[in-house]
Amino acid sequence: HSQPEQQDLICRRLAPLPFALYASTDYVHARGMPVLAELDRHRYIDAVSEPVFIRNAARMGYSLAREQFVLRSDAFAGRLQATLAGWGIAALPMHVAEA
Repeated sequence: HSQPEQQDLICRRLAPLPFALYASTDYVHARGMPVLAELDRHRYIDAVSEPVFIRNAARMGYSLAREQFVLRSDAFAGRLQATLAGWGIAALPMHVAEA
């Protein structure tokens, strides 16, 4: 989250958002179901200012190359549409992706 720049606004985190990894059926048919041992075979979609995917992969000990990221954007709608279009795997909020 980001702090508002207007003095009369307050920003407070209310609760964590659970994320999960998502890929389209077309992506899985073309590249296969992702497994941890083969992360280098896949393409990814992530945010720029809050790179949830790459940060959590690194936390778990997985190194992903810059070339594996086909889209990096802070526009959530863009990341969602790219995932639906089969561009790659993205970490998306569960309440949106499963709706």
